[in-house]
Amino acid sequence: MKHTDFKKTFNPFVGRNEEKSSGLAFSVAIGASFLLSILFLIVFRLCGAMKEGYTETDWWRYFSFLLPQLSFAITAGLYFSDKKRSFKKTAGKPTLLYIVLAVILQFGLLSLSSLNGLFLKWLERFGYTPSEIAIPSTEGARVLPVIFVIAVLPACLEELFFRGILFNGLKKFGGAAAVLICAAIFSLYHQNPAQTVYQFLCGACFALIVFRSGSIVPTVISHFLNNAVIVIFYACGISEYPGGVVSLCVSAICLVGSLIYLLFVDKRIGGKRKDERKQRCDDGVQATGTNEENDRRKNTLLNVTAEEEKKADAKGFVLYALFGIAVCALNWISSLISGM
Repeated sequence: MKHTDFKKTFNPFVGRNEEKSSGLAFSVAIGASFLLSILFLIVFRLCGAMKEGYTETDWWRYFSFLLPQLSFAITAGLYFSDKKRSFKKTAGKPTLLYIVLAVILQFGLLSLSSLNGLFLKWLERFGYTPSEIAIPSTEGARVLPVIFVIAVLPACLEELFFRGILFNGLKKFGGAAAVLICAAIFSLYHQNPAQTVYQFLCGACFALIVFRSGSIVPTVISHFLNNAVIVIFYACGISEYPGGVVSLCVSAICLVGSLIYLLFVDKRIGGKRKDERKQRCDDGVQATGTNEENDRRKNTLLNVTAEEEKKADAKGFVLYALFGIAVCALNWISSLISGM
């Protein structure tokens, strides 16, 4: 068997368009997480590690946080093993402007905790009681591995997966649709009814930054800061963000200001895509005729290229992502019912 045939047989991403590949990546990651959990549980049971009260132990809590990240790493490895897909291109080149914007926006997202609180109170009217997320011990130096597992790994791997691989396959749907779909899947993936609104809004803001900047590095930093602050506050016994109303108002101003800039002022990605189309047309037209003939041929190529970019394989994306979406939706519903 030839090497290329081997890759096509054992790598599900080879030969598929970006929409199908991104949808498939989500299903593969969710499926891998499910299969790995079964495999590890069998191993733990055979080793006698699953004794009474094991779910309250630190090793189990670490395992619960590490398993999804391992699934993302495996899926990303398969995805980028296709030579047609570049990790460097997916990660993009960050600029200082968007890194600063991401940090400001992350501080602004703190104001959304109140909005999520309203959603939680609405759920509580139906008898829902949110369950606390079990975090490993953060006493003393133990906080460092907790930050690594809860802040560093998710920031790197989830951003690479959701705002890199997944968002890349949604770009042809248009900017607004790509941002909203990516945010919805990100929120659904967490399968936590109490955090649904907050995760959706965070996912939308992160996707918007990537859409404008063309890089996931700013959102990696923002995601890390979000999770690291949560861990540090937990370790210090702080249940609410300090500063009261003043902090909330400043946070809201940062959120609104950064969103206004990203939505209405910054047009970098739109301009870049147009320039890229023009460059592709320049490369595809040889100066073999008069200037008028070359311009006419260039405009024809430009229109064809624009039409090609508008076509999105929506059906392919949905079909390939359906398994992952269905599993996450069922788990979300199960979590909601169990909390009532």
